[in-house]
Amino acid sequence: EKLYHMGLRSPVARNTLWFALLLSVLTVIAAAFAQNYLGAARSSELRYQNLFAASQDAIFVTDAAGHFQDANPAATALVGYALAELRQMAVADLLAPAEAPPREELLRAWLTGVSAETRFRGKDGRTTPVELGT
Repeated sequence: EKLYHMGLRSPVARNTLWFALLLSVLTVIAAAFAQNYLGAARSSELRYQNLFAASQDAIFVTDAAGHFQDANPAATALVGYALAELRQMAVADLLAPAEAPPREELLRAWLTGVSAETRFRGKDGRTTPVELGT
């Protein structure tokens, strides 16, 4: 039996070692970039959350169908509903009855980002003028 040994003198072994070293360096660089990106993303998200929560303007966030996904404290104070309650509702649920323009037009404005003025009816029954838009 012959026993073969491939030391670093072999071109294949040297190429494999260089490839492994290069791959290790690229992995370290990619990890550093990812860490940097995640740090920036966390910082940006934290700034957004702070601005959202501290805004004196009522901010409602909806899905494409107009169902509430989020609202800042100014928004929940405006309508008197807790965030958990709003998440069970849609924009149409807050529109005061007999408002002009028609509800369909207002909902279309909300969903398309066109500004429209109307009134929201709060939990206590009082109506408040609001501007719908993005």
